[in-house]
Amino acid sequence: MLEIGVGAGTDFIQWLRNGANASGVDLTDAAIALTTERATQEGFKPDLQQADAERLPFPDATFDVVYSYGVLHHTPDTVKSIAELARVLKPGGTARLMLYHYPSWTSLLLWGVHCVAKGKPWHGPRWATYHFLESPGTKSYTLKELDALLSAFRTHRYEVVFLGGDLLSYRPSAKYKSPLHKLAWKVYPRHLVEKYGQSLGHGTLIDVTK
Repeated sequence: MLEIGVGAGTDFIQWLRNGANASGVDLTDAAIALTTERATQEGFKPDLQQADAERLPFPDATFDVVYSYGVLHHTPDTVKSIAELARVLKPGGTARLMLYHYPSWTSLLLWGVHCVAKGKPWHGPRWATYHFLESPGTKSYTLKELDALLSAFRTHRYEVVFLGGDLLSYRPSAKYKSPLHKLAWKVYPRHLVEKYGQSLGHGTLIDVTK
């Protein structure tokens, strides 16, 4: 299997622990160094290298499984990275991904804070996500758009899930610590969102077959 975007190695280590013949790539040398250190400490000899998701350094039809969680919506050319993913996957192989879903509670909250509250409601929730969630240029996709993005695959299975921003379940960062933000964190109706708002989760878990 191949993981695209190993980050701190949390998921990659799980693949190794469960016996996978795993390879991993990341755009940053720092992530490769950290994941290598973690895997080595557990007695593994990890196959890791610095690489761009849009130009994977593997032959066609190399892997049975390609996995990427919360990475490919950050690439400048997500369409190209999906094409590369499909190229290195064997016929009949599976890709397991998480890409950001639209519309979502997270996108609506970002829109409220960065657009509506600043008198610029014409900038929509997707625009707010693109400019203010994590790195600039963050993309999000409707399920219909995912069908088009993943058209090279034979079968598509999606599950929309909550992420931390939907429920404000994480500690606010420095830019969200004003009294108004603190009040919003306190009164946010998490239980109602969680009970009735599943369709507006910010994550789409994707399982597709080539």
